[in-house]
Amino acid sequence: MAKKAKKAKKAKAKKRTTNKPKSVTTGVRPGSIDAVEPIYSNYVQARVGPNDIALLFCQAIGPDPADMAAVRKKGYIEADPKSALILPIPVAQALLRLLQDTLPPAEDE
Repeated sequence: MAKKAKKAKKAKAKKRTTNKPKSVTTGVRPGSIDAVEPIYSNYVQARVGPNDIALLFCQAIGPDPADMAAVRKKGYIEADPKSALILPIPVAQALLRLLQDTLPPAEDE
């Protein structure tokens, strides 16, 4: 009988030490947007890495007529990024699905 009690005690102690905490799934809800300063962007460039994607948002303004010769020579207009957003790939994929579900189809489709 003492052996059974020892085994039961050991099993109970082992059970206590192997209990893993339960995982909890939660959602995220953004707070007020009032504290965020909005930016205007009419150009975005994506740079993809192995684990994330960087989106660089710019406001491209047409060149001054005096600068047209330099623009023609370079072949592009320089626009300083106003903001950069770096997302892990799974979050970028979720953003893509969100945009596809939210935006109306393009007119040329």
